[in-house]
Amino acid sequence: MFREHRLGHSAKSSSKEPKDLNQDAFLRGMQLHTYRALLPFGLTASLFNSIVMITILTWHQPSPALPFWSGLMVIMGLLGLRTTWLVSKHKTEAKPRSSHALSRPITESALLGMTWAACPILFLPQASGYESTIILCMCVGMMCGAAFVLSTLPGAAIPFVVSLSFGTAVGMLRSGQSDGKWVMLAMLISFTVVMIRASFWNHTNYVKTWLQQRRLKDQAQQLEKKTRRDQPFVE
Repeated sequence: MFREHRLGHSAKSSSKEPKDLNQDAFLRGMQLHTYRALLPFGLTASLFNSIVMITILTWHQPSPALPFWSGLMVIMGLLGLRTTWLVSKHKTEAKPRSSHALSRPITESALLGMTWAACPILFLPQASGYESTIILCMCVGMMCGAAFVLSTLPGAAIPFVVSLSFGTAVGMLRSGQSDGKWVMLAMLISFTVVMIRASFWNHTNYVKTWLQQRRLKDQAQQLEKKTRRDQPFVE
């Protein structure tokens, strides 16, 4: 009896496990597909903001570190344009993916986040009131945009947001301005937590929508098969 119960439990587990694995692969495929669809918008915003930042810093705050950071942003921009071109050229339907397929976009997002994080670390300590406002607004805006554009893949959104938040915090601590620095730092931490939470919340809504679409598609296919089977044979 115990053996039968164990065999029955094993059969249920084995029948349930492939279904869960298929669902996970389906969700990873939808994550990557949606990520690639939104990628051009995010990269365009990053490229535009970097051009604005470099122009302002060149005009108002020349620094020996500016060519270094500009070179990094040019490299990231070229890589982003190449990725966008490949995505637009080889458009494919969403299909099940392995977990390894998500490693590249996660790595690329982390690298871009660290590159942006270098901006406040390098330039915020020497910035005046006007430049400080521009740098902080730009960094916070990039954090907010990444939290939502990359929310389809939290593994890509979180490294970007955390890296840029850390870089902004380091830049604040290195700056000589003591008035309101700790208040702004507390606000930055609070904003970072909210953005991370919002990213996960948005991702949860994505998952619910994808699973609902999958269920509706399966139901439509089953209904179509049943309709064909129930139809009388007509010569």
